[in-house]
Amino acid sequence: MITSGIAAFAVALLGVCVSAQDAPPAIEVDPTYFSKLKASDKLTWVDCYGTFKCARLRVNGDVSGKNTKDKVELAIVKLPAVTIHFERGKVLTVTGGYSAANTISILKTAPLFSPLYPNYDVIGIDRRGTGYTTPTLKCFRNNEERNAWVAAEPPVIGSTKDALSQHRERAKKFTAQCEKLSNGAGKWMGTYPSAVDVHTVMKAIGEKKVHWHGISSGTAVAQSFAALYPEAVGKFALDAVVRSDVDYTISDIQPDTVVDAELNFEAFFITCNAAGATCSFKNSSTSVAQLKTRFYAIDKKIKTKPVSSPGFKPFGWSEFHRFLQVVLLDSGVFFPALGDLLVDLEAGVAGAGIGFANAVLYSPPPPLPPLDETPPFEHLQAGICIDAANVPRSPKAFDTYLAAMLKTSPNVGAVFAQAYLYCTEWNIKPVNRFPLEKFNKSCLSKITGKILYISKSALAWLCENRY
Repeated sequence: MITSGIAAFAVALLGVCVSAQDAPPAIEVDPTYFSKLKASDKLTWVDCYGTFKCARLRVNGDVSGKNTKDKVELAIVKLPAVTIHFERGKVLTVTGGYSAANTISILKTAPLFSPLYPNYDVIGIDRRGTGYTTPTLKCFRNNEERNAWVAAEPPVIGSTKDALSQHRERAKKFTAQCEKLSNGAGKWMGTYPSAVDVHTVMKAIGEKKVHWHGISSGTAVAQSFAALYPEAVGKFALDAVVRSDVDYTISDIQPDTVVDAELNFEAFFITCNAAGATCSFKNSSTSVAQLKTRFYAIDKKIKTKPVSSPGFKPFGWSEFHRFLQVVLLDSGVFFPALGDLLVDLEAGVAGAGIGFANAVLYSPPPPLPPLDETPPFEHLQAGICIDAANVPRSPKAFDTYLAAMLKTSPNVGAVFAQAYLYCTEWNIKPVNRFPLEKFNKSCLSKITGKILYISKSALAWLCENRY
């Protein structure tokens, strides 16, 4: 289970630049605001949060139109263009994690980068089942239960003989809780209906084309939108792309999508070696090869000899590999922290490195309703499983998959594979399935707009020929 540069993109996409001093002030989110805002069948903007506009648009739960009784109420936020007399369109921001609140992203980050394109409205729509769109997927009765669930995370698969069975039982319990507590919210969720919702909102606004800034799973929504409505594609900037043809079948968490994970660790060794004494792990090593040798010796040692850590569990192989996944998020922050951690593990003594890693690993998840853009872990997991239609459920099939993940990424393959394992037990079936016969299975094609693809990922090689 998964539990734990926008300005530059905007400049490249839209080519507009003004002084950042013109940006509106940062906003504090009111978690009760949207619950008090009346939803309507017609898009109706109201003033909110100072310079912003907010709306709740009621749409069909079933996007095919066959069932018009069940409804979803979309939470939407807009930061209007500064220069309204030269307004040139709408920029939709769709963030990652399948569930990050796009409304909050607009409130908190749009003021920072909107001066770069003052002629555009910037819009965020919370995806179905997430953020402030209702009904919302609920897997725990309260935040205390969520915190306890995270604190009871079993060891990483492969760290103990019982870890796999523990995660499998936990996966069964997770899907049962989500099904019991969500009052049917899960069946309306998915990347496909979210793409349809974008088109519905843009039609309600009167826009024929949409400009798009997509991040991670937000790129899957963008690809789906482009496949469904190629004539409506304006200017798209897609970063950390999700390969949607896989996402819609057996989940995007595959060997070819984590191949660059190991390159991140290669970058750590290269950076540490070049940094000299600035890298705490450098010590007497004189080459990348020597650093790697020490790293893998540590990895082997802590599997049987974890380091005592006062106030926490002993810091062993499982904790180490969970932290390695965190390192992938931001090398600027976590490369130095990884160096400090390796120093502690090599010495067998808990110091600042283990202390920092424990603080990261054992922090409770941000509360719900959301106050920031952090994807709630249960919504992230649900988003992965809802999109994946054909996950093999047999233990043998998972063993084969796990072996491939570990071969591709020995350091974090098992951690990522846990998310896939939870999908083998997921039982909430979505009403809205992507019409794969309409989807070109290689990113985007036959579009009328322009796409800026931003990534160092191997996925660039899988997709670039389609642009």
